Amino acid sequence: MRLALYQPDIAGNVGTMLRLAACVGVPVDLIEPMGFAYSDRALARAGMDYASQADIHRHADWDAFLAATPGRLVLMTTQGAERLDRFAFAPGDIILMGAESSGVPPHVHARADARVTIPLLPGRRSLNVAVAAGIALAEALRQTGGWPEGGAEVTIPKRVSGRIDGTEFTDCSMAAARFTDVNLGGAAFDDVNLAGATFNNVNLAGVVITDANITGLTIMGHDIKALIERKAAAADRDHQ
Repeated sequence: MRLALYQPDIAGNVGTMLRLAACVGVPVDLIEPMGFAYSDRALARAGMDYASQADIHRHADWDAFLAATPGRLVLMTTQGAERLDRFAFAPGDIILMGAESSGVPPHVHARADARVTIPLLPGRRSLNVAVAAGIALAEALRQTGGWPEGGAEVTIPKRVSGRIDGTEFTDCSMAAARFTDVNLGGAAFDDVNLAGATFNNVNLAGVVITDANITGLTIMGHDIKALIERKAAAADRDHQ
């Protein structure tokens, strides 16, 4: 699966799509000329540090793109002949997005192997191109089994406050995180790295922690691992 952008003219949208592609492991083809300098600050701001991780291929023009990129061209367009939810994607497809201001010219529209539209309510003209790309790519990856397996460690911000009750945290790192004045009621921590984390003035009612690294975890000033070990040792003595 690939994502191709035809002569995009808004840097922020391109940055958003590069971030999307980097996160799901989909190569991106930029068909020039573009309506902004590739170094534009808006692109960097929207793409954050993800843009540098994206697999990006720049093409001087439409013909150069066609020569370098074999695959079925699936054009996302408001003039599409097929609804997205009824279209069958294949793993080698290239999802082609038009320019924000003008879409694609007639010869590009005609060259597409498939023209697909995202169904909207009557009277709604179109979606933001980055939003449309995300919807189309998600459906394509779902159909073709192309979603990444995941499992990479997620890092939570070091300082957390406010209300996150009922949240489920799975397979992530909260090492050295500081939770202050937080409502964690009913939250679940499963396979989480809590080493060195600190909980102060926190509602922990109903919190469940399983398969977690709690080395150095302190709650209200208490070393939880040491406390558990002391209680376990005391229980063993009581049963002897």
